[in-house]
This record gives sequence, C-alpha cells and structure tokens, in this order.
Amino acid sequence: MGSTEPSTVGGNDPCGKGDSGASRSAGTALAKESNNVLVKVTDLAKCYHNENGQRRVLSGISLEVRRGETVVLLGENGAGKTTLLHLLAGIVRIEGTDSGQITVGDDEPGDANSALVFQGYGQTLFPWLDVVGNITFRRVGRLSRKQREDHATQLLQQLGFEEIVGRLHSRVYQLSGGQQQMVAIARALFPTPDLLLLDEPFSALATNRIESCMKELRRFLQRTPRAACVVGLHSVDDAMRLGDRVLVIGDGKVKCEKQLNGGTNAGDSNQLRAEIRRQLAC
Repeated sequence: MGSTEPSTVGGNDPCGKGDSGASRSAGTALAKESNNVLVKVTDLAKCYHNENGQRRVLSGISLEVRRGETVVLLGENGAGKTTLLHLLAGIVRIEGTDSGQITVGDDEPGDANSALVFQGYGQTLFPWLDVVGNITFRRVGRLSRKQREDHATQLLQQLGFEEIVGRLHSRVYQLSGGQQQMVAIARALFPTPDLLLLDEPFSALATNRIESCMKELRRFLQRTPRAACVVGLHSVDDAMRLGDRVLVIGDGKVKCEKQLNGGTNAGDSNQLRAEIRRQLAC
C-alpha cells in the first residue's frame, strides 16, 4: 500500500468500516487461538526508589493478551495499573532490583507498535496544532492536508466523537477536557497500533457520555481483530461495558481474573458484577 493510503484498520478502508459482523467473528476466533498471544508478561515485579527507601508497586504479575481481545486492568488508585501500562508501553523499564519479562509480539515493549493514551492526556497533546494536526501528526509529510482532514473526520465519526468533527481547525487548548480526551484517543488510533493502551480513557467525559463512548470504542476495536487493547479502569460497570476479560489488580498483584460478556446482556451479569466488587474490596 502506498504512502498516501496509510493502513489504519480494516484493510483498504483507512478507518476500517468493513463488515462489522464478520470482523467481530474474526476477532473472537483470533482471541481464542492459543498461538495468537500478542502480549506476554511473566513474573513481573517493579519497585520505585525514593528518599524513604524502596516501594514495591508490582509483585509477580503474569498475564497474556491475545489479538482481538480487550483486557481491563481493574483496581483502585495506587493498585499498580498505570505502572503496568507504562511498562507495556516501554516508557518505564525493568531495571535494577526489578524482575520479570514482557514481550509484545516478537519485540520488547519500547520497540513494539503500540500507542498509549495517558491519564494526563492534556500534557501529551500539541497545543500549537489544531485537532487535525494532533490526530494525524504521524502522517504529516505523507498525506496532504485534505487527506488528513478526511481521515480524521472518518475516524472521529466511527468513534462516535461527532462533536469534534466541527472543531477540526480548533487548537486543542480551545476544547473542553472531555473533547481533548477524545482527540487523544483518536490520535492513538491513527494509524491503529497492534497494541492500544488506555489509562482511564474517559475520566474527563460527562457521565452521560461515558457509556455511549465506550460502546463506540468497543465497536471500533471489534473491527480491528489483529489489534489488542489493555485498559486501566476503576469502575466495575465500565469494565463490563468495554472488556472481554478483567484482571482485578490490588497490592501490585492479580487478585482474580474473570471472563466478561463483552458489553452484551449486561443486565444479566449482576452476580459477576457483585463478585468482582467483592474482589476489589478484599
């Protein structure tokens, strides 16, 4: 494929519209294949050091994430979710007294095709660029301005972020916090990485927007069966809307792992929801 048609998702469709039913089936099949593991974490232990000594943040974490799968790291503040996401992204390293191993495909985290949306999303956007420039900055020089505007518009529409479509030429500092968070998510998905990492991705959105945005993000991910997503959340309800699987994190360890219904029949999941909440409270 030429440089003027970047691959984002869904083959030749730059924003991956395609047949969502077929893509969902393909994604489910990929996630079930044992040889389709994208992320593998083995016996991971991480410590931070300060003037008061050593603080262990993660202790003996092991997990796998397959292509086509969305895994939620669920835990309270300080549980270790952000540290684990940063390790998967390669911006925090295993060093010193740390131990364990992380691989993303055949690569170490820092060399893998991954994208991270930070919890402090506003600090990672470029205030001197408009919305289009922020979303498509990795394709500047490879696409014309018109092409980048078209791709940004299509992506925002697929994610259900239509309110941003009318603000394409606004500087990001002119947007609300929730709108900036939407731009950060869209930027991470253009082009779509093998591994998408999200840290509380909807924390700045109004409550009445969170459920619909999660639903659209899940639909988008279902159309990208070769990609995997790991997301850090503290809300059980949000985890059940977005995830295929949840790992409850506490005291730097995986306290339990539960298979979710992937956002379907959520009303029939009260027992599972209650069980996850009990694990969080332990």
